[in-house]
Amino acid sequence: MEATLKEYTGYNEEEILGLYTSLGWTNYTDKPEMLKNAYLNSLKIYGAYVDGKLVGIIRDWLVTDIL
Repeated sequence: MEATLKEYTGYNEEEILGLYTSLGWTNYTDKPEMLKNAYLNSLKIYGAYVDGKLVGIIRDWLVTDIL
């Protein structure tokens, strides 16, 4: 099984909730609006796909202050 990594653009709630549900990450699946907000406020998002199905996701959300 080989995964393809590509930038994740847009927000497909059904796809993302399916991934989180399969992993048992209920904090976000119980609060889908919080999950959407987290994605919309991410700097970059990459998805890992196998046979066209989302199997993993990486979000860059770190913000640092510049003095």
